[in-house]
Amino acid sequence: MEKSLILITGLLRNFNKEVASLLSDKLDIYHLDIPDLIEYELADRDNIIEKCGIEYLNKLEKNAVTSALSYENTVLSFDFETFVNYSEICSKNTISFYLCFSKDYVEDKKNMFNTINRIAYIDRDNFLRQKCEYVIFLNKKNKTTAVNEIIKKLKEILL
Repeated sequence: MEKSLILITGLLRNFNKEVASLLSDKLDIYHLDIPDLIEYELADRDNIIEKCGIEYLNKLEKNAVTSALSYENTVLSFDFETFVNYSEICSKNTISFYLCFSKDYVEDKKNMFNTINRIAYIDRDNFLRQKCEYVIFLNKKNKTTAVNEIIKKLKEILL
């Protein structure tokens, strides 16, 4: 297998991050949360925008993501918005997984999914299904189940 990065994304940022962290522990590899990395790298976003402009900020963000994509044996977690911005450069060197909840589950769990995610669910779901190599279907918010399903799929890929 030439791709050594595992990418985890979905509509719930914290859930994606927690699953990626558990997966990295189980596989004994590094975990890197891309939104956290960008926040760390660009700590003073407002100042950067004010002094250098949004184009420069976008360039710095892209450089941070590109740098992360040069790692090996790493689980990367993305929130939806960041993945949308960088999905094209991620597709070349990652095995990507979309943690997918059914529309009924999203509608039923209004406290977990913010209003934007519930309203935009169909469009976002379609985008992630098209851009990610594998979809992990989840009936409930269970990190262990998600990790086990990803590992099962990775074993299939390696065989």
